[in-house]
Amino acid sequence: MISFSGIFLALGLFFGSWSAQAITYDEIFPYYVELCSVSQVKEKGGTPGGIAGHAALYLKGVCRDTSAPYPQIKVCNQGPMGDIRHPDSGTSVSVDKQFRNVNWLAVERKSIFINGGLNDVSKLTASFRDALVDSLVKEGVFNGVELHRPEALAGQADDDVTGLFGPAPGITDPRVIGLKTLDTDYAMWFGRTVSCVRLPIPQSKLQPMVDYLNALNQKYAEPTSQDYRNYRWSGVYNNCTHTVVNALAAAGILDSIEFELPGWRQVAFHLAIPMNQFINLAHLGVKGVYPGRRIKDLKLNHPSMLYRHPLAKSLLINHQWLPMQPGAVIEHLQHAENELYEYSDYAFDLKSLPSKTTALLRQLGWTSVARIKQMIDGALRIKTDGQVILKDPKYYDLKANLEYFDDVYSKALSTKPSVTNEMFWNSSLYAERKDFTNFYIKHDAYLRRQLEFVKRARGLVQ
Repeated sequence: MISFSGIFLALGLFFGSWSAQAITYDEIFPYYVELCSVSQVKEKGGTPGGIAGHAALYLKGVCRDTSAPYPQIKVCNQGPMGDIRHPDSGTSVSVDKQFRNVNWLAVERKSIFINGGLNDVSKLTASFRDALVDSLVKEGVFNGVELHRPEALAGQADDDVTGLFGPAPGITDPRVIGLKTLDTDYAMWFGRTVSCVRLPIPQSKLQPMVDYLNALNQKYAEPTSQDYRNYRWSGVYNNCTHTVVNALAAAGILDSIEFELPGWRQVAFHLAIPMNQFINLAHLGVKGVYPGRRIKDLKLNHPSMLYRHPLAKSLLINHQWLPMQPGAVIEHLQHAENELYEYSDYAFDLKSLPSKTTALLRQLGWTSVARIKQMIDGALRIKTDGQVILKDPKYYDLKANLEYFDDVYSKALSTKPSVTNEMFWNSSLYAERKDFTNFYIKHDAYLRRQLEFVKRARGLVQ
């Protein structure tokens, strides 16, 4: 397992083979996580999906563990395609409220995860959909997965009701599962507008995420577990975004979000909304801004602040990496109406909240008018931030992103105080001068490596 920065890893492994020709994103950044937030789905002739949309995760450098009897994943150096420089050399993880014995489904290849292998979503047909489902069934993607029966999912019956022939089974037919999970757990663009943010990472950050996610599925899939075949999705208490964020938290990237708490605590402090987390990760990757107030923002030109930072110190010392990274860019795929789906681009922007949403929040235990207003203001800020991100080139254009980080690292190196000045103005550091001096040296070396990498990458990105 490689412990250096995913960015500097690319520098060491791939710069030697780069030429003056244009190179791809995945050649520069071989390992990354990609958080996707997608809009509400509207299948023709069906019931629209949840207004918050959906969140899912793509892990570059991870494969399905086909030796497991239910969905599990593993780190694989070259990815499913056998070439880590290929964008499809990764695996997606997606939660679905229909699941009974697992929390998430794994699908290899980014092109299948996002667009189902279709380049123009307006040309989607039932025959293309069916062929895609059949191909994934043959791969064994849905093996070991059980869905809640529709009547149990709707709360009209218990999953374990006993009839004439014993306990009623859930849905286990792989093809049925493939059809029911389409547009949510893979081929999301078929029925939704897709917005994703990529964050380059060290390969060493993949294993903690893999371990967390595998344990989550084991909790519901193993017969010896007290939660066996009893996964219960909840839009408020335990949803797709909780799993995505907490997987990232396992790698020290984001702060965790607790779930299945008593009503008022969950609503007041631990709501997990897909678009919010898309915005949060984009801001963290580009500006070093953490969501909320529990973790201070990253200040690259203040080594003493990073030294006292709850995450930054460990990340810099152990991985020579920080989540504020060049290559943290978004991609956006606008949906289009097709044979199977109505046009969809709505994903809980809370633009016209007051009546229905206020009543709902009160039902959930959010009784304070001030707190309701606070949540609405926060949601509108997220909407505004989203509009800003889509218009700011450093968030979506790799060339502009690298230019921005060139400036960030150059200024950080030229404006950071000396180690002596840091200890003079922060007397508490003097007692830790040996440890702080060591950290200061590592921080300085990190900035110089990052700056060197960015300058070389800028010369090769057309």
